[in-house]
Amino acid sequence: MTARAPQIHSISLNETRHATVDMRGKLEDDELLTGVPVLTELSTTNLSLTNASISVAALVVNDDDVPIAQAVQFTVSSAAVGRHVVTVRCATNAGQTIEVSLQLVVS
Repeated sequence: MTARAPQIHSISLNETRHATVDMRGKLEDDELLTGVPVLTELSTTNLSLTNASISVAALVVNDDDVPIAQAVQFTVSSAAVGRHVVTVRCATNAGQTIEVSLQLVVS
């Protein structure tokens, strides 16, 4: 079952923005993300999702400190207004594959 990421990202039409998804809610103690994250748009095909990577520095996401290799970062743009759902899937150093869904609002 896919968990919903706590972040809801908003962008304006025709913008290109960086997005970050905190994956800690799916990770076990001391577990880290590995490999290249896979992004899939579920609701439409209106988004451009590029440059998916695992965080290589500690980040602040929604006022929470997120350690290295526990967040996924990517670039997103859209030429269509609406609410979109993106699945973020990534492997871990514990041999698991974890997945969350992310809401993205384009206005």
